[in-house]
Amino acid sequence: MPFIDRKPVFRNVKTMAEFSKMSYAERSAYMMEYDAYRTDIAAYDYAIKQGHEKGRAEGEAKGRAEGRAEGRAEGRAEGRAEGERAKAVEMAAKMKHRGYSIAIIADITGLSESEIEKIYF
Repeated sequence: MPFIDRKPVFRNVKTMAEFSKMSYAERSAYMMEYDAYRTDIAAYDYAIKQGHEKGRAEGEAKGRAEGRAEGRAEGRAEGRAEGERAKAVEMAAKMKHRGYSIAIIADITGLSESEIEKIYF
């Protein structure tokens, strides 16, 4: 392995030595090219960062929308089931209070006989 390639500091010294050999016009042209290169790299890094941020924001918005849609449908179904059950229990309590038999109440409301026996009016 050549001496210069053993450590990065030696490559930097070589670059500085070559830079110091340049004429004023060559240095000016080199610095303009180097600045353009650094600007391009910075613009590229910025564009990548903005793309990641935009993609993340869009993904989060889409996920929230899907979650809300699914949550609403599931919430409605659960709410309906709870409401139907509450109505069946209310009807069973009224029927039990009026003296209907537990078998008839179970048949009409869909509740089990053990559930009906636990209902107090």
